[in-house]
Formats: sequence, structure tokens, C-alpha cells
Amino acid sequence: MAFKPAIMSVSLGRGWLHDFDEKMEQAAKAGFQGIEMFVEDIEYLARKIANKAASEEPTDSELLTAAKHARATCDKNNLVVITLQPFSFYEGLLDRKQHRYLLDTKLKLWFQMAKIFGTTMIQVPANFLPASQITSDRDVIVADLQELADLGAAENPPVEFAYENLCWSTYNSTWQDVWEIVRLVDRPNFGLCLDTFNIAGRAWADPTSPTGKNPNADQDFRRSMAELVSSVDLKKVFYIQVVDAERMDAPLIKGHPYHVDEQPPRMSDVLAPHEVSKLDKHGYVFGNKLEKSLAPFTHDLVFRSLDLRWGQVRLEKPTIPEFLQLIRHPDCYGSAVTMPHKVAILEHLDEMTEQCRDVGACNTVWFKEVDGRRILCGTNTDVIGIRDSFTRNVADPDQVYHGRPALVIGGGGAARSAIYALQKWLKVTNIYLVNRDDEEVKVMLKDFADKPYRERLVHVDSVEKALELETPGAIVACIPDNEPKSEGELLARSITEEFLQRERKGAILEMCYNPTPFTRLQGLSKKNGWKVLLGTEALIWQGIAQDEIWADQLIDSAVIEKVQAAIAAKVQDK
Repeated sequence: MAFKPAIMSVSLGRGWLHDFDEKMEQAAKAGFQGIEMFVEDIEYLARKIANKAASEEPTDSELLTAAKHARATCDKNNLVVITLQPFSFYEGLLDRKQHRYLLDTKLKLWFQMAKIFGTTMIQVPANFLPASQITSDRDVIVADLQELADLGAAENPPVEFAYENLCWSTYNSTWQDVWEIVRLVDRPNFGLCLDTFNIAGRAWADPTSPTGKNPNADQDFRRSMAELVSSVDLKKVFYIQVVDAERMDAPLIKGHPYHVDEQPPRMSDVLAPHEVSKLDKHGYVFGNKLEKSLAPFTHDLVFRSLDLRWGQVRLEKPTIPEFLQLIRHPDCYGSAVTMPHKVAILEHLDEMTEQCRDVGACNTVWFKEVDGRRILCGTNTDVIGIRDSFTRNVADPDQVYHGRPALVIGGGGAARSAIYALQKWLKVTNIYLVNRDDEEVKVMLKDFADKPYRERLVHVDSVEKALELETPGAIVACIPDNEPKSEGELLARSITEEFLQRERKGAILEMCYNPTPFTRLQGLSKKNGWKVLLGTEALIWQGIAQDEIWADQLIDSAVIEKVQAAIAAKVQDK
């Protein structure tokens, strides 16, 4: 048998950073003859062809189109696709609906892609979902993999599956584990992928140890290799991956930049550096519930338009101390800060802007050099997003909101930003405050006690009080899109409706845009004849302000128009 050199496509650079066609060309120039097709490359190629953002999932049709493009590129460079991988998180699932989805939907798509690539092999890594989501019952695991193998055998041509231990897999992390599974599955088209990294990563290495090794590592590893040679049937070794690793400069324990709570250290050792390793500069979005946020999408557009190899990484799990450690990296340009950290981050700033100080919340951090050291600076661009949403979308502010009261709905950080923007730039008189929780309003009023505009803040806590007040010309709604249920929520909505239904109208900025800007309040306001400014407007303008800080340059109108068009298209999709 002739052994031909091959390489995994992701080993040539992550799909979201490196052009696929260029990677294949370089692989061929380096003498490689085969490619392990990593599905991430197909996903990002599909997004590129369909002009989708990194946060958008490609459709099955788009993935198949990308697979055809990838196959043509491989053919052009005389590269054979030897396998498609990784078919992850499959065996032993407690969620049997997901099990059926993987077999009935995802696997069928993978069979189609395999045919396009001209390969008859799919690689399956041993499951590394948390123990709370998968079973350790070997009978269930074996039955699941038998079902997989039987479906592959029914294909024309038949499809083989190469099962691989990952050194961080939840239950089957050694070569002995997966070899036993392969024996029990007992199907001719189900065999092993032997990976030198994952074998040694469990049997020899320990990234949490000061030595980088297990106790008795050398002796135990020699014994393990002798056992492998004597016990594994060579016919069941479908292919071998030769992979190396970098020695950690310090034990990967809590406090290390790559340490992630509730994540196996061997997994952190492999995955953590690669998020940012190929970027010229990187930053973060730090907060909760970031999965559907459009903010990273807008920053990606701006960075690409400025020809910057920059990117943002979502951070949901780290604590503030861990976050502060990550952003100290010399190639980190800074971070967006979202709830619930906007107030807590303040005490860690070396310097803050007037907006940040007056609002009492920070949504943007960056570094600057002062006397040879990098100091952490903070500001609040939410106020700019609110200001520009009105000034750029209301044609006659003198008629609509200048010299009239304003209304802020909510009691959190966004509400504080709205108060600041309204009183500083929008020439309003009094600012009415309406919220489901009176105590939150009282806290805000106390925090603003020393501000010159405190006397213009009016807590509206009843419909009767609202009836006595002049109609606002500008409203900023800073609440989630939930159906009012509690007594406080129902009262706040009744007060809002009292203002909305009056004869004189104005403009309302509905800050909520996630998961959709077309909220209940947006619909109610539109029905009552108000000019509605969607929350995506504030998102765009505060995001542009962030990018100008991080990139240290003004963003021109052509780039802004591109962002506006892209956001408008996404809003239409929703």
C-alpha cells in the first residue's frame, strides 16, 4: 500500500480567516496529495458564496453549493478528499429527538456532501458533550453507532465511519476505549481513526501538570503503544493522523489565560489559542445571551471594509477578572461590554469619559499608551446611538421633540444612557421616567441627585399623574419585548399607552432589537401614529462609534451605508 501525504483543511487556517481556494493551492504546492475536509471550511465557504455574515447559518442548499466549489478547487490542485469530518456530538445522546435529527436530517446532508467530494469516509469523534447530556451506557453508545454504520452501508457506494478518541472526550477518551467500541459495533464499515495527539494527550500528557506529563508518563506510554500494536486489528485502522502539540508555558489551571471553567483542560489546550491566533488584532464582546446579537455582524462588516484582519470573540462564561486578563494581550484592541457587566466593569477602568462617568455604565473599553504603559479606558457609546437615532432620522426636530418633554421607559443601564442623551443633545425639557419597578427609578433618581438636570426628571408612577402631564415628543423604550403580566408591567404599559394615544405625536426609539426589532411596543406605537425608530438604528450608530475608537479613524459614509443596507436586509429576513 502506498502512503500519500494528506492534511486536514483546518490545519491550514481557520475557515473564517483564510480563503479556501488559497489554502488548497498552498497545500498542493507543499506536496500534499490528500485533504481531510473539515466541515467548518464548507460552512464558511457557503457563507462567502451566499454573502452571509459569520453569525448566519448557511442552508443545506448553500452547503451543497459550497461543497461543489470545494471539490472543483481540490480537483484543480490534484487533491483527493479522503474524508469528511467531524460528525460530532452523535452517540449516546439523552435527547433522542436530537439523535433522530442527526440521523434523519444531518447525516443525509453529509452523505450528499461525501458524494460530491468523491469520498466514502466520514470521521466521528467520540462525544465530548457534558455528562448531563450523554449516557455512559456502552450498550446505548454501541447501538447508536451500529445504526450509523448500517445507514452508511446502505449508501451507494457504501460509506465508512472512522471513530476517534479525543483526549477530552467525556467517556471514550483513550484509544483502548474506542477500540473496544469498534469491536462491539462489529460492522465492516466501522473502524478507527488513530490520532497521535489524542492518544498521547491522554496516555502521556497532562497540561495541568508543571511537568506537562502524567506520572510515569514515559514508561506507561511505551506500555500503551506495545498494547496497541499487539491488540488492534490493522484492517480496522481506516486512517492515521500525525499531529503534534505545543508545550504549555505554565500549567493550565484556573488563572491561566486559556483556562475555562467546566471545560476539560486538554480541550482548552487545543482550542483556546486558535480563536485569535491568525488575526492581526482581536477583541471581545463580553456579556450574556450573545448568540443572536447583531453587534458582531456590524463590526465584521466595518473591519472588512477597512481592510483590517480583525475579529471579535464572544465571551459569555468568563468572570470579570478572567476577562481583564484576556484583554491585556498585546494584540487585543479592546472589547464591547454588555449586560450584566456594564456597571461592574467601572471600578477596573484606569480612565473613563464624561459619558461613562455621568451615565454610570460602560459599554466600550480600549487601551491607550500613557508614560510607557497601557491603561484601560472606558466610555459609553450607547448615548451616541440614542442621539444619532433621533438626529439622523427625524427631519424636523424643532417640530417633533425640541422644547418638549421626553419619556424614558425602563430602569437599567440603557435607560440611564437615554436620560443622558436626551438632556445633553436633544433639547428636551422634562424627562418622564416610567418603569415596572418603582425602586429602580428611585435608585436612578438618587444616583442623579448631584446632576444639574435632576430637577427635570419626573417619576410617573400612575395613569392619573400621566394625565396631568404634557405629551412627550421623544420616547426611548429600554425594556425587553415581553407581554406585560405583572402588576408593575401592566401599569407601565397603561401609562405608555396614555401618552401614545394622544392627538399630538412624536418619535419613539424602541431599543429592543433582539431577536427582532418588530416588537409589541413598536407595533403599538406605529398603530397610534408615532414615528418609530427601530433599535437597530441605535445598534448601528453606537457600533460605528466603537469602531472609530478601536480603529482610531473616522468611518466614512460609504462604509456606514454598507452597514445600514446589511442590517436592513437582515431585519427584512426576520
